[in-house]
Amino acid sequence: MVAGFVFAIILEMFLFNYKFYLTKDNDMVDCQIHYGSGLVSDGNSEYEVKDTSDRAILLDGFNSEVNCIRLNMKKYDAQERKWTGVPVTLYATDEANSIPMNMGNRTVYGDVGKSQYAYVHLAGKSNQIKIVPEVNQGDKLYIGKVELNATIPFHFVWERMALVFLAVILVYIFRPNSSLYRYKFSTKSRVQRGISFGLFLILSVLFIKSTLLNPMYTDPQWTSHQQYQRLAEALADGHFYLNEEPCQALKEMDNPYDKYKRIEVMEQTKSSFLWDHAYYKGKYYVYFGIVPELMFYLPYYLVTGNPFQTVWAVGICGVLILFALSKLLQEIVRRWFPDCSYLMYAAIYVTSAFACGLIYFASHADFYALPIMTGVFFAMMGMWLWLRSIRMKEQISGVCLCLGSLCMALVAGCRPQILLILLIVFPFFWSRVIRERQLFSKGSIGKTIGAILPFVLVAAGIMYYNYARFGSPFDFGANYNLTSNDMTRRFTSIYLCLEGVFVYFFQPATVGMKFPFLQAAPSEYAFLGNNIHEVMYGGFFVCQPVSWCLLGIRKVKSIMKEKKIWGLFWLLLVSSIGLAVVDTVGAGILPRYYGDFSWMLLTAIVLVMLALEEMARRTGNESVLKRYHAILTLLCAVTIGYHVMLFFANERTYLSLGNPKLYYNICYTVQFWL
Repeated sequence: MVAGFVFAIILEMFLFNYKFYLTKDNDMVDCQIHYGSGLVSDGNSEYEVKDTSDRAILLDGFNSEVNCIRLNMKKYDAQERKWTGVPVTLYATDEANSIPMNMGNRTVYGDVGKSQYAYVHLAGKSNQIKIVPEVNQGDKLYIGKVELNATIPFHFVWERMALVFLAVILVYIFRPNSSLYRYKFSTKSRVQRGISFGLFLILSVLFIKSTLLNPMYTDPQWTSHQQYQRLAEALADGHFYLNEEPCQALKEMDNPYDKYKRIEVMEQTKSSFLWDHAYYKGKYYVYFGIVPELMFYLPYYLVTGNPFQTVWAVGICGVLILFALSKLLQEIVRRWFPDCSYLMYAAIYVTSAFACGLIYFASHADFYALPIMTGVFFAMMGMWLWLRSIRMKEQISGVCLCLGSLCMALVAGCRPQILLILLIVFPFFWSRVIRERQLFSKGSIGKTIGAILPFVLVAAGIMYYNYARFGSPFDFGANYNLTSNDMTRRFTSIYLCLEGVFVYFFQPATVGMKFPFLQAAPSEYAFLGNNIHEVMYGGFFVCQPVSWCLLGIRKVKSIMKEKKIWGLFWLLLVSSIGLAVVDTVGAGILPRYYGDFSWMLLTAIVLVMLALEEMARRTGNESVLKRYHAILTLLCAVTIGYHVMLFFANERTYLSLGNPKLYYNICYTVQFWL
């Protein structure tokens, strides 16, 4: 422990601050600064961008060796109407280049001191440096000090040191020779229950805090993100359609779902419409699941008369998912892998929490997250309660069976496609129903009713809700969405299905040396047609190393058959891939849809991971067991690392725009070598 603390201190003082030692003896270089004609000064360090063709800042009038450029700059984005970082490209001459060469680019945010200092590598003396900011016409630039050969300040970052110390401790705890692997998972152990609760609490706090980091989502200004609040107001007024009246131009259109024609009509008539709302027979509706509305928005509005903030609904749902995940994993271990080490369970739980889609929802705490998150929560709870109902060998627990059915039924009111998980009734209850006749028999009428009635009641409510809005009990209204394509004319194509499977599962990630080290995957697709694509960061099987455990499926086939989970494994695996195909065909390729199926896929992977550990234990060879523990925990660690990078990935999270000070502080604290 002490050695780890000393190690963290040494790294912080010397390695992470090595640029201070390289520049502490620097002599400042005097230079002349020239601003391009496209930058018009207001006389107070601010420059308006009038012409992007001549926006460079030129430094000359010197002939010296230069190893550090200080740039105190930030940009006011005219489109986003906020101050943010400035991507700049640096050019310089040296003894090998008489014409300024491109040295690369970096992003500067003047409110973060560490971002201002660029350590450069030139061949001998330089006599000219050019700085080209990436700006648009109408933007403003704040330009403070521009200096050559400034000393890079010494920054002792306590948070970085603490994280290094924590990493050392975790490596020590999860090392292959750790004696802690000998402790079996046990719900009777107070120590283990305390640690499990601590992990749940830590992950819950991290998730909630993460959702609050970006003001773009704590107070979203996009009209489409207010739908549940509008629905609460409509329901309070006694009807299902929204109070907002569609414009006459929209009502008169032959096909209001034709995106480009709709935009043309709106421009011609100087009208507007509600983006991403369902439009049907002259009224606006919300096609997203009704259950999140009934859980959060409507009760809060009826009691207080105020709108419920979506970010808090996302935070609550994240905590609920973490709870349901812990219960589901504990039930799996208790039922099928009672010899599992507690340390292995803890690693699996934390990894699953990161990998099940919560990272995306933490970075995108918006309205679109809620139907998926509530659907996943109820599906997890339903699966856990159904497993719990057959825990006892004698009889099915009627209470758990009924509550599990209620949770599963509520999935339909959140995210209907997740109902594919209902296929687990076959491996779960087959022997209890077919062989032992514990359901659907004369002696089990009460339990049978308890299993079916929740589905009947919830289905009746949802079917009435659908019929009252769209004239059909089976029409959820998603096809009437005013979005980027005509959903009423969506089509099924084998090429589109293959594209979805590739992108969601097999596309490699793009990794670089710049924070957050994960960049958007290439988006060139072969499918020629109308489909929705958002920025993606690699497929599940490629980028989440825990999935590589599936390569060992043949080794544990006999164990899984022995435990009667072979069919369950394949059902979860095929259902998750099938759900990805359904999402692709039904709506497109979007990162939030990982939340629909990733938890099912992870459950299948967890079964294999636990079976691999048991296989290694059965060999009786301690070295084999240690090797498997090392491999499995390493896969967990790399998977968590991928999702940490994913949280900060620039093309998708907008944290650099919504909270630039935090983003660039973290960026240059982690990226200490730039």
